[in-house]
Amino acid sequence: MIVPDDGFPRTRWELPGAESFVLLEGPSADGKRAMKLALLELVARRRLAVVNVEESKRFGRTKHTAVLRSTEGTGQLAGSLASVMDHYDRNPKHSYRDGTVGIPVADLAQAIAQDEGPSGWVKRVLLPELQIHGLYEQQTRRALGILTRTSWERTTAGELARADLVRRTGQGERGFRDWVDTDPALALAFVDVAGSSLLLMDAFHPDIRRLREQTATNSGASLASGGESSAGRDETVNDITLDGTEGLDADEFDLDIGAFDSLDSAFAAIDAGVDSGGDGGWGGD
Repeated sequence: MIVPDDGFPRTRWELPGAESFVLLEGPSADGKRAMKLALLELVARRRLAVVNVEESKRFGRTKHTAVLRSTEGTGQLAGSLASVMDHYDRNPKHSYRDGTVGIPVADLAQAIAQDEGPSGWVKRVLLPELQIHGLYEQQTRRALGILTRTSWERTTAGELARADLVRRTGQGERGFRDWVDTDPALALAFVDVAGSSLLLMDAFHPDIRRLREQTATNSGASLASGGESSAGRDETVNDITLDGTEGLDADEFDLDIGAFDSLDSAFAAIDAGVDSGGDGGWGGD
């Protein structure tokens, strides 16, 4: 995880969005926000999809419900993503008249909150996962020589990783919008090295959609105009050659940038569903 002096990261950020959020915010990070990021990432990875189901009620009324359905995606998941999918697989699915089979966002959020209990999803899942990566550790301190208190603290590696993440997101906030317009190859390279940290930058979603449109239009051709852009230079970022013709296939990214086309509406549904169904069981220390 290295960001050189020019600010552009040369390695991919590997932590999932929920773990990245807790790395930034600490053990008392908002568990609901972390859960929303995990669900959103599963949508962006095309492991889950959010479907707006219309149900008929009495007296001619209709009810719209945000339902999560499996997309039967493949690939190994760990940490927060594995935790959410495990809860999804273990809880009963509902069948709807339009053929959708899945779980309402609010129901899944409530099930996770109840299963994790008062200690919270952050403490039971996310902090231990960060400990596995060597970014957090539990420390025990004595008070008055009698009482002991155990708390989660960032390790030296954790502090360095957090500083790296802050630099990465700051670099994206300063340059990404302009890169999409003037140097799409560089913007696409940033999407690749940013990994799941892109989900912490929700203001980028419209710009990522614009980037997706440009990559579709230029399919296989140079992604940037003009011979002096970074796409025309012999540069390598995270082993991606920025020649505009290879190594930048959007379909190869861990996060499918095509999913960002509908990610705003998915986030709105996830946001409301977790808020309504996830009381209790979320907090950290």
